[in-house]
This record gives sequence, C-alpha cells and structure tokens, in this order.
Amino acid sequence: MAFKIIISKSATQSLQDILDYTSLNFGKKKHDILLKKIEDAIFTISEHPLLFPKIKETIHRVLIINEISMFYQIKSTSIRILLFWNNRQNPNRLRL
Repeated sequence: MAFKIIISKSATQSLQDILDYTSLNFGKKKHDILLKKIEDAIFTISEHPLLFPKIKETIHRVLIINEISMFYQIKSTSIRILLFWNNRQNPNRLRL
C-alpha cells in the first residue's frame, strides 16, 4: 500500500531554495539529477516508509545525496515531508 505524501510549507520552501542554489551554481543538468533523486526518494518512502532510520522518536531521515537530507514523519495513512536540509549547514540550526 502506498502512503499519501504531504509536503509541508517548510519542506516546499527548503526544497525550492536547494534547487535554486543547485541550478544557479551547478547548472540545469545537476538540478535535474538532484530533482530525480528526490522524486525517487519520495516514491521509495511512499512504498516503504520504515526503510530509513529514525533520528528522533517519530522523524525519519533520508540521505538524498551526501549534501542533502530529507526528513519525514509517518502518519496512519500518510507521510508528511517536514524539511529538506543542506548537510553542510550548522546542525545546531536544524529545527524539526
């Protein structure tokens, strides 16, 4: 059973920021590669939500690429994507 995916406002904004930065600094090809990896990760969690490790009691983390992580929560019939995070940032700034 595939879970419904819900993307929070914070996730939408952080994803847009990361994609804009990637496109501006590395070009459209790298942007498209990153976007495909994110789409693949979202598909994977919709089918296998417990596949990725918990970092807190109810929050899981997916390493998209070495520099980018995605955080999500599993609800009864849905998965809520909370945030996309550039792993090069100060981890003390991460608020989930």
